[in-house]
Amino acid sequence: MSSPPLVIHVLDEQVEFASLRSLLVRDAADSLAEYGHVEILIGTGGGSGLPRVDRLAHPTGRAMRRSLAEVAAVAPIASVICWSIASAIAVADSGWTDAARVLVPERRPSGLERARLHRRREGGFECAGWSSWIDSMGAEGSWPLEPIRRMPTAAGAATRAAIEKSRLRRPLLRSAIDASTTGVVMGLVVAGPSSVEGRSARRDGFNIAALAVHSHAVERVVVDPREILVEGVSTLVDETGVGWAVRPRPLARELHHWIGALDALMVVGGPRRDPADLVLAPWIAAEAGVPTFLLDDPAWTASAASGMGTLVPAEPPPAAAERLLAAIRRGELVPGAPLASSRAATSPAFAATLAGAWRTQVATGSAKSCAAAS
Repeated sequence: MSSPPLVIHVLDEQVEFASLRSLLVRDAADSLAEYGHVEILIGTGGGSGLPRVDRLAHPTGRAMRRSLAEVAAVAPIASVICWSIASAIAVADSGWTDAARVLVPERRPSGLERARLHRRREGGFECAGWSSWIDSMGAEGSWPLEPIRRMPTAAGAATRAAIEKSRLRRPLLRSAIDASTTGVVMGLVVAGPSSVEGRSARRDGFNIAALAVHSHAVERVVVDPREILVEGVSTLVDETGVGWAVRPRPLARELHHWIGALDALMVVGGPRRDPADLVLAPWIAAEAGVPTFLLDDPAWTASAASGMGTLVPAEPPPAAAERLLAAIRRGELVPGAPLASSRAATSPAFAATLAGAWRTQVATGSAKSCAAAS
């Protein structure tokens, strides 16, 4: 019995948000059950959990060529999915063109990176990116890798399992931050700069959080430790007198580990110049049923329209806090009973969207691999 064609996922653990991407890798693999799925891991992390065929210390063309050749010697390769720009460049430098190639970039590539990706055009990459990330950059024509497939998101089995585990961490989180059983715990994620010139989304976010604390609407504010160390935020926290309520946790890097343990999430700033995975914050919160407040930025218009969050006006904090406080007064933020996601049930699944691109290319790529193996 011949082996099914393989889809190779190249996951780069050196990417800051690789832990979230690993969930999407497994979601994608589940949606393409007719193929075998294996992983080439770059770095020292734990990977996605798929069967691993190789681990590379660094993404180089020579190492990638050796790794791909070893896999091709035992099974036909249908497609190579690169989950970082660096891994895609390594595949391009390897000269490997015997299978379809897809790049899911973690950020906007530089001019030099684009040149390296296009150095060899035979069997070039199809690029894919989160719909909200592309929207946040303005005109789609400004995207430097064409064509690019838009990827709406919906949870697969791996993401749903991670969210369920995060809900089980609720008692642990509340105990660690000394929260009462009745107080609202709100996470604060900084996704990028403010769209309002001369304003700091980070400082605006902390000001809104401080008002929520002083109005007794929120008991604890959980933030990534690094957010307290920039733009004078530590001084701002002291000046507003809410230091007792602010608790550092690795929220940005491990959002899916903690999202179900929160009662609410506030996202400030737009992800125009930051890693693409930050735009997944409202999505994973919606999947977890956690109400999300998005400091008004063009990047979040589509998310709010899809029911993934409530836009908070990007105005001086007293006005901006009204939307958040109104929701609490209406009883929509109840500890332990977050709102159910109202996102449209017809939103195409992340994995299914990509599957169309992969299946289109796989026929050609698989035929080439089978011919090479015969």
